[in-house]
Amino acid sequence: MLQSVKDLKEYSLQATDGKIGHIDELFLEDDTWIVRYLVVDVGNWLGSRRVLLVPSTVEFVDVEARTISVSLTKDQVEFLSSQH
Repeated sequence: MLQSVKDLKEYSLQATDGKIGHIDELFLEDDTWIVRYLVVDVGNWLGSRRVLLVPSTVEFVDVEARTISVSLTKDQVEFLSSQH
């Protein structure tokens, strides 16, 4: 199913052990328009940081609930946020 970037922008992200934030932006390949990174705003959970996730972490998209489930734990997301 095709989704516009605008529609995906506010989807919430669910780790395997709880909510981690929402989609803030998508980085696309210039020539192919393939999504390379999801930019996740983790809100106050990690001090208003943004985290880059690769699309291969996405396990399930629930369009009706506007939720994207990823195959990472909250600890893994926290580790990724500290790598800047």
